[in-house]
Amino acid sequence: ERYPGFQLISFSRLVLRDQLAEYEMRVRGDTSLAPTGYPNFTIKPPGEWPEYYALEYVEPMAQNENSLGLDLRGNPLRILALERARDSGRLVASGRIVLVSNEQVGFALRVPIYRKDSPVRTERERHAAFLGLASATFTTKELIENVIGTETLRNIRIKIVDRGFANVLDDENTQPGKNIIFESGAFPTTVFTRLLPWLGIPALTQNAKLNVGERLWDVQFSESSGLDDKAHQV
Repeated sequence: ERYPGFQLISFSRLVLRDQLAEYEMRVRGDTSLAPTGYPNFTIKPPGEWPEYYALEYVEPMAQNENSLGLDLRGNPLRILALERARDSGRLVASGRIVLVSNEQVGFALRVPIYRKDSPVRTERERHAAFLGLASATFTTKELIENVIGTETLRNIRIKIVDRGFANVLDDENTQPGKNIIFESGAFPTTVFTRLLPWLGIPALTQNAKLNVGERLWDVQFSESSGLDDKAHQV
């Protein structure tokens, strides 16, 4: 309620294939949070894999019921972030995702959860002790609009492009059309805007690089005619 763009927090558990049937039955009968349990719980999409990463808890539950059982393996970008978090022990961001509940574009920040009292000093130990991921999911539109303000966005165009993990060349999220995290609307056209090229006045633009959960975000800023008016009067 208080953090702009924050949508949900969840936990996805590692489930081995030979544990699948027992695991699904256990979750269906789990009445610790819901008196009726979750009788329709199943890992989805269906498929035969050595292991699954099933979304087991989600808050708030309202409007997110369809997310229960979602296997993070179903998206290569999620797997890339999952394995990176699991092996490093650090917070890792996902690539661009589309939320199941409202179909808005967003991203997730994930931290690995390990077995209590298990050693996690090395990558091998972290791999052996890994239980799953806790994730916080955000929508970038609401996040940016609340942080910057809708009034300011009328004068500034912002585009955020996810460039993927450093030194990873096969990240699907770097493909054109799949890597735009946020893009504000077009500027209103004015007489001043149309005259800028004729007057030889370049548009004010700026690029910034951000590291968000080990991913590189390219943040592109451009000003509109409103800022031009003020800037060129000074």
